[in-house]
Amino acid sequence: LKDLIHDFKNYEAPFLISPHDGLEKELEWSFDATQQAYRCDLWHRVLWLRNKGGVNRIAINLQRLQTRRIAVETTETRWMVGDCMGLMRECEGRLGAIERRLQMSQIG
Repeated sequence: LKDLIHDFKNYEAPFLISPHDGLEKELEWSFDATQQAYRCDLWHRVLWLRNKGGVNRIAINLQRLQTRRIAVETTETRWMVGDCMGLMRECEGRLGAIERRLQMSQIG
């Protein structure tokens, strides 16, 4: 993910009107640092057309990464729910046994 962010910043840098060097972590992720204007003259549009494939590659790789993370989280959640259901069934069985013993003690 860090490599994808780094690659995107390299593609983005020529288009920024006031490029941010990102040396200070607080400034890099501040609201002001994210509100940047872009150059859109003819030369930069041509440059964008040349770099568009690389940006699309970054987007595809990011989508694959997100899909893998979602799959892992979904699988972990599924196993957790299964474990919880097993515990609930076990508790239900134990409560049933206690209830039967109580009924037997009331009869006897």
